[in-house]
Amino acid sequence: IDIEKILNEIPFREVRTTKQEYEALGWNRYENKEIGFEIYYPGDWKVSDSKARDQSDDPAYMGIWFAPKTLFVDFALALYVNKEPLKERLLKSAGRGFLPVEKLRVNNADAVIHGPYSEEEKRAYGNVLFGSDNWAIGFVNRANDPPIYEQMLKSFRWLNEP
Repeated sequence: IDIEKILNEIPFREVRTTKQEYEALGWNRYENKEIGFEIYYPGDWKVSDSKARDQSDDPAYMGIWFAPKTLFVDFALALYVNKEPLKERLLKSAGRGFLPVEKLRVNNADAVIHGPYSEEEKRAYGNVLFGSDNWAIGFVNRANDPPIYEQMLKSFRWLNEP
């Protein structure tokens, strides 16, 4: 699979938000200094994170789960963090049928939407992968709440860049 060719052919869009937008909504900030990113989430949600939680035995893997405090589920939105460059993660995902369908620039972070694609709904059912030279961070939405998911996604930013 030629990931470079696919990435050159898919559409691109850019999204910018400010921290003040999320603070005005009463959202909380999650910051991960080890990996170097932040994301905002609704004020009435809970966060949990752990290394190698039921997805992988890889010590470089980390899961971060977000869910409403009143919801008795494991998570509504999850971030899966892998210590590998974005293109390596995309190549592995493509081997499982999760192909890139759109590139994003969110604040100061590059991302790729990938997954099985629904032509009827014009959206991917997989992940949004944020990447750097060292990390691939996949967003998975299980809340079935596209507005919250999109809003959280748009708040992502790397800490070491403006």
